[in-house]
Amino acid sequence: MKIIFIAIKGIDKIGGIETYTRELGKRLAKSGHEVIVYTLKNDQRSATYEYKGMTIIPLPSLKSRFLQKMSLVFLASLHQFKHKDVDIIHYHAIGPSLFCFIPRITGRKTCVQSHGHEWKWKRSNWSQLEETFFNFAEKFSFKYTSTITAVSKELKNYYQSKYNQHVKYIPNGVNTASHTPAKQIREMGLEKDNYILFLGRISREKGIHYLINAYQNINTTMKLVIVGQQREGDTYITELQKLADNNPQIIFPGAATGNLWNEFYSNAAISVLPSETEGLPIALLEAMSFGNCCLVSDITPNKEALGDTGLTFKSQNFKSLQKVLESLISNPDKRATLGQLAKQRVSDNYTWKKISTEVERFYLETTGMSQSNVQLIEEEAAQQTTTNTTPHQKHQEI
Repeated sequence: MKIIFIAIKGIDKIGGIETYTRELGKRLAKSGHEVIVYTLKNDQRSATYEYKGMTIIPLPSLKSRFLQKMSLVFLASLHQFKHKDVDIIHYHAIGPSLFCFIPRITGRKTCVQSHGHEWKWKRSNWSQLEETFFNFAEKFSFKYTSTITAVSKELKNYYQSKYNQHVKYIPNGVNTASHTPAKQIREMGLEKDNYILFLGRISREKGIHYLINAYQNINTTMKLVIVGQQREGDTYITELQKLADNNPQIIFPGAATGNLWNEFYSNAAISVLPSETEGLPIALLEAMSFGNCCLVSDITPNKEALGDTGLTFKSQNFKSLQKVLESLISNPDKRATLGQLAKQRVSDNYTWKKISTEVERFYLETTGMSQSNVQLIEEEAAQQTTTNTTPHQKHQEI
């Protein structure tokens, strides 16, 4: 198949949609499919190049918070006509998927993937006009796309009920965790099991202010580490630093990649995700894959990902978060037990190998390719599961 992804900031950038495209795209390319990804053009990447079997095409965009992604998707929706024999065009996120009608004009198949309630996600950062636009874009996207997928069951049920259309549930995935001993983080005064971790995008809907408020009221020797970066033009991290009130136990190390990223997850005592809203949080799945004890707000997507392998607190209630956090800090055995359960849950349900197989099968069904191809993929997936299964434990390899 020839598959086009529209569109992401960059194939090597940090972000949930970027991670999804990178991990899925390289596996599809390895399986023999032709994968084309549209990204933002910048000074470092301005011409077409290859990345792990994928063809990456940077395009220009308008320099505006609201219009940058929209203009990129619009140009990519036009540029895709330069490619012949395209089987499916995969649009990320509901808002920019407004332009999926462009390839549909010539009968090309499209897939719109929801990573969350787009127009609801942005309510703390965007104007009423922008929220209204995304609500409209959602309706328009659902009207003109060939197929729709959602990363959580909650999203699937929401959209099916609202639009009376079939929505395919295909969750996010993660790679097998590679544990790394504490080395770089020691320079920050961090050791294994002596800190509470938030790792993700620094934005208001992530609810990090609830975590800081809760932590400030706890008597503990554990430090609080807030790892990540905010969107360009945002000022949320300044608010968080003010809330931390120069507490030396609260650390803001910025974004982390590579070994440093591994170290933060590998050595955390507790991973906390206090989000107000999510799709299916990759950051939570990553923490689970490392065997972290996870504490999350009790919103549906978080509970869906975590199952009964971690603990929840009442969303937007720092007192509730404080109470549960204190109980975990004082109970290392419980933390260890929950961490192992979380790791197993990821292994059973959320590996990229499993997800890429589901997406490939879905593409074949959407494009109407032969049932024998679909059946072959199903047989290969079943064989992989059987090969990696013991009477007591299942493991999905990446």
